[in-house]
Amino acid sequence: SRWWAKSKEGTDGGALSREIHEKPNIVRLLPQNQCDFVFEFKASQQTRRQQSFEEMATLEQKMEEVQITNENNPPKGNKKEGKNNNKKEGKNKKDKQNKSNDKSGHPVEMNPLPAYIEERLKIFDEIKAEHDASMEAKEKTSIKITLPDGKQVDGFSWKTTPYEVAQGISQGLADNSVVAKVNGVLWDLDRPVEEDCTIELVKFDQPEGQQVFWHSSAHILGEAMERHYGGCLCYGPPIEEGFYYDMSIDDRQVSSNDFSALESVVKKIIKEKQQFVRLEMKKEDLLKMFAYNPFKLRILNERVTTPTTTVSNESIHFLDLPRWGGGPIN
Repeated sequence: SRWWAKSKEGTDGGALSREIHEKPNIVRLLPQNQCDFVFEFKASQQTRRQQSFEEMATLEQKMEEVQITNENNPPKGNKKEGKNNNKKEGKNKKDKQNKSNDKSGHPVEMNPLPAYIEERLKIFDEIKAEHDASMEAKEKTSIKITLPDGKQVDGFSWKTTPYEVAQGISQGLADNSVVAKVNGVLWDLDRPVEEDCTIELVKFDQPEGQQVFWHSSAHILGEAMERHYGGCLCYGPPIEEGFYYDMSIDDRQVSSNDFSALESVVKKIIKEKQQFVRLEMKKEDLLKMFAYNPFKLRILNERVTTPTTTVSNESIHFLDLPRWGGGPIN
């Protein structure tokens, strides 16, 4: 199954990025004018909801007065009415339970989550702790960073990040940047530079910025699919106009009835503001980490020809191989 998110031609990429970060309850990748419409519509719903709350408060006060009167003059018991009330209470409980399921009757999120999630993250955390210690031990020396206009700024090796350089220019530039190019190589915004270098900041309206943004979006979708279906993810790349993720599932079929559940999980992930973490790992550790997934094992065995490669961990639940297991970003 393939789940798509597309951006229309002519979309303001910076505005699109801001909409997603500032209004995380809007999950679909939409042009700015559509996002504004959705937000205004939600705001009008909120206004109507507030009015409803005020009306309910007035109604509750009246009900309290009626209840006091009824306590002073209790009605005669009615066994049939009591049975009907019990049926209504049971129906309400059932309705509440159904809210936690999608239209197909499956839970929005698996509980418990698949066991492989905890197992692979345990391996990742152990290796990341070693990586963090080695990074902390590296000597931080003064370096010169050259911007596209020729201006140079000071920084420190193994400490200064492209995002910090962007902040030094303006917060708006930092917020609208998706990725950087360090010495012409795509570089994650939070990844420290290592030596004297050139830095170019890439926004969403640039093809490379779109590819990186959609690649990260595919990871969010992948986490949502694992938490909802519990199957094995296959490929999840960015494409020309968006992204998708493939998954193998043995015990059920995918249908449009699942969309609302997936959107709910995606919204939850975005609201949590999870961070992407890049880590270089040995191939042998990755084979152990993805031992449960034959599709990831095939990617590792066929595409990874170096002793090490990078993985991306953007939350406590999800971990994946960026760019088929060989890319330098994320």
